[in-house]
Amino acid sequence: MFFAQYARENPNVKRVYLFEMRGAGFQYHDGMKPEVADLLVPPLDLALVREPENPYDELAIAVYTQQGHHLGYVPRGENEIPSAIADQDVFIGAELLRFDRRLVKLAPWDCLHIRVFQAVKV
Repeated sequence: MFFAQYARENPNVKRVYLFEMRGAGFQYHDGMKPEVADLLVPPLDLALVREPENPYDELAIAVYTQQGHHLGYVPRGENEIPSAIADQDVFIGAELLRFDRRLVKLAPWDCLHIRVFQAVKV
């Protein structure tokens, strides 16, 4: 779910920003496709999807576009707090801050920068 939809269903919520990060695993997912990279223009809301059954990381949180393209993950060293928040049924989301297309082939681990937030009632 994306924040706009969540806000429609839950009036009087706002974003509380938690941290900024680089997307992990970008080079292994859909963002490497040119047609997906074309969609990565800030400002852009992204979905965070908790994956407690992920075989590599029980705290995994995947990052998706509004079209359902998997862009990667919240890095392992930064996913403990947002996964705990998500596990309490608190909405978490992300927004694209920067996408550097020049780095896709040179340093894909550094091309996607996002900001993670949680929804809080005001």
